[in-house]
Amino acid sequence: MVKTIDNKCFICQKPVPDYRPQFCCNGIDCGCMGLPIEPCVCSDNCYVALMSGIGKPYNERREDAGIDIYIDNNK
Repeated sequence: MVKTIDNKCFICQKPVPDYRPQFCCNGIDCGCMGLPIEPCVCSDNCYVALMSGIGKPYNERREDAGIDIYIDNNK
């Protein structure tokens, strides 16, 4: 099974073009559920929001941290 991970910040959805996910297993061998070892985040603020809201949905973590969703003004 080939894993595809969208290279967008988990919190604000900003593209992170240099993100290369690494996995510890296929999701069956441990409790990681097949998610990358290091999450795709675009900034320290988004990383803190991601880690401080464990157990909450990503959009709730973003809102709690006061981070706006990324909007591409070039479209």
